[in-house]
Amino acid sequence: MIGKAIVLAASLAALLVFVAGSCIDVAPAQSPQPAKIDPSPPAEDEPITGVAVQPVPGSESVRHDPFTPYAITAPDDPAPRPTWSYADLTAEEKIVADRGRDPAEWAKVHDAYARASQELAQHARVEAAEHRLGLDSLSGTGVVP
Repeated sequence: MIGKAIVLAASLAALLVFVAGSCIDVAPAQSPQPAKIDPSPPAEDEPITGVAVQPVPGSESVRHDPFTPYAITAPDDPAPRPTWSYADLTAEEKIVADRGRDPAEWAKVHDAYARASQELAQHARVEAAEHRLGLDSLSGTGVVP
């Protein structure tokens, strides 16, 4: 049995040497180099005239000064105004504008905002308490927020 193992090991070693020898790269020593292409002659320097070039005349855009109001009227209006006046509104637009001008209605809006901010403040207090206690929710602890 030992003799068979030695013969098997020797045959495997011979097979390994044979396979390794057949895997050697047989590429040619050097392949021919491609012909070098001469670069094109350098481009001529463009003259500097001091004037910016606009590739498509008429496509220029005017930059608006961010600290001035935009004109709302049409561009071809001879006297452009930066805002509109109450007299420019239609009858329906005046009704809508007059609703916001009535101070008696302001209290309703202010009260609605006050209630909403109180509810958000209460919700924030509950979340802060849950976070401080390390709980996901106070609902399972018997605590009523």
